[in-house]
Amino acid sequence: MIDTAFKSDVELYRYFRLQDTVTLFYPVRFTYHDIHPVTIHINSLLQVSEKVMAKRHYIPITSDVPGVSDSKCAFIRKVIRTALTAEGVDFPCEIDVELTDDEIIHEINREMREVDRATDVLSFPMFELSPGELPGTEDADPGTGLVPLGDMVISLEHVAAQAKEYGHSNRRELAYLVTHSVLHLLGYDHLDEGPMKAQMREHEERIMTLLDLTR
Repeated sequence: MIDTAFKSDVELYRYFRLQDTVTLFYPVRFTYHDIHPVTIHINSLLQVSEKVMAKRHYIPITSDVPGVSDSKCAFIRKVIRTALTAEGVDFPCEIDVELTDDEIIHEINREMREVDRATDVLSFPMFELSPGELPGTEDADPGTGLVPLGDMVISLEHVAAQAKEYGHSNRRELAYLVTHSVLHLLGYDHLDEGPMKAQMREHEERIMTLLDLTR
């Protein structure tokens, strides 16, 4: 049992980011704004934090393919906000999302990266960050007050195909690819098969656990 006091949602969440990941499964007794102490599960705290971040981040989603529901877009935004919160992004930011098919992502991959094939997700970060490094509020667009983190493009064809290949739901595959892309926008990469990939995978798995979408 953890027993402590916090003055804000951000302060509360930052505290838990510093704890061992095992702490995420412990019940928490905390005092918030001098209210009588209550005991809740850490996931409830993440939901509180997510509601705060929902008011601060701008996540426009466009689609080149039919049948993309409002609920799917809401889910993508939830995954992005969860990942941003887990990575300590507590300032207003913007991430633009494009949902497409294999043909169009193939074209984008060829034009932007000179790779002549379709893929599952492409990430185009605005900043050259190192893992754990974050842009500052000074990097915000003066017109919007938002820090533009970059763009992600996801092939829903690949989502369905890989979900079938790996034997899990489309929802889980979509969440994983969105999480993967957010981490790329924040400077994580997997250029090697060693420490870089292991570090990124650790963060992916932690975020998927927060979403209750583990393997």
